[in-house]
Amino acid sequence: MRLKLNQILESTILLEGRKEDAIKKYGEEHKELIEMLSNADPSGNNKYLDWMIKTSLGFNEDTTTPTADNVLRTVSEFHRLLSGIRQKDINSYKTLLDLNQAVIEAKAKQEEKKVAKQAKKVYEDDTAVIYAPFTVQASCKYGAGSKWCIAGTSGADNYNTHFDSYSKHSNFYFFINKQMNRNTNPRDYKYALQWRFDDGDNLTWWDAEDTSHRNPPSWVTDEMMQAVRDF
Repeated sequence: MRLKLNQILESTILLEGRKEDAIKKYGEEHKELIEMLSNADPSGNNKYLDWMIKTSLGFNEDTTTPTADNVLRTVSEFHRLLSGIRQKDINSYKTLLDLNQAVIEAKAKQEEKKVAKQAKKVYEDDTAVIYAPFTVQASCKYGAGSKWCIAGTSGADNYNTHFDSYSKHSNFYFFINKQMNRNTNPRDYKYALQWRFDDGDNLTWWDAEDTSHRNPPSWVTDEMMQAVRDF
């Protein structure tokens, strides 16, 4: 209990000390702004206070002076995502734009990890990788660049209803050729295998341009197909 009380006391002293130092540094005329930012500092000990004040007052290298609300909003997101941000020292960011870019990248990584859990890597070798998507989000991620309706992202929140609808009667496996790309082989670099389980295990191959085929592309091997069957 004594240790906990000491920790609280030390934290309070640090918080108040940083606030008082900031008022001395930036002047009493900015006390209201400093008080507001201090009370809302997401670190809980005013670790971000100096940077937020400096940025809100236009002393950083931003081309325009951001509002205190925008600064606080971005810093709060930065703190929330801190574990996924490479450069964790806020003082290394010269502008709010730089900090916001770090937040955007961290959010993208977080979303990528989340979506990666919504698909299973069924097979991979030097030629290709095969994914079985379980959700529309995973379908959109691994089907990106194709014209498949199940990977379309034109709906609200990049969502489509096709994947859920087709999944009622079909499983999908995305075959992605690692030695091709959309620019050099816009049709053959990626295929979706639709395996209908309500129609006698009927197989249909869809190239990246969304044309159907009865037979697989030439680069699909027996080993790849066995991995899909085993899965």
